[in-house]
Amino acid sequence: MSKYLGQVNRCLMRIKQGDESRYRELFDLTFNHLKGIAKMYLCNKSYCDDVVMETYERVMKYINTFDERQNGYNWLCQITKRVAYATNSENRIFDNAKEIEETDICDDFFGKTDQSLELGNIIDKLDPEDKTIVISYYYLDMTYEEIGKKMGKTKSAVHKRLKIVLRKLKKKLQEGNFDQ
Repeated sequence: MSKYLGQVNRCLMRIKQGDESRYRELFDLTFNHLKGIAKMYLCNKSYCDDVVMETYERVMKYINTFDERQNGYNWLCQITKRVAYATNSENRIFDNAKEIEETDICDDFFGKTDQSLELGNIIDKLDPEDKTIVISYYYLDMTYEEIGKKMGKTKSAVHKRLKIVLRKLKKKLQEGNFDQ
């Protein structure tokens, strides 16, 4: 596996240096892997190829943010995961149990600040219902009403719960209490 990871990193670095002929090599190396990642996170598997192609478009757009010390394969997987979430959100396709419980906010964004990493750690440790509300509202851009319908709650109850959770998150960030 380390040879494969090395190949991916070399391709990404050469692309970053301007060798566009390496895009094809990167595609051949990673397409099936990224398609598998997309299938894991998509609610509607018919969007799988679109998500992978969007991943490659984002790689081209953000190649200058890639750091050779990073794991290039992981970087590609994270981009694919974010594109899959965006696709779910755009199409208002939302599998509450699977998508929310398997969302790891800590690993969800590259180029993170220390505070966003801390926030991600805290969100990942919320109880499933609170995590569902936070991720649905802030990451999937769902309305209180949409979240309430998925969870069997009123939009008022979702709004109130979110306010309570946000107070807890703010307090934990201020206290530096990231383990609970």
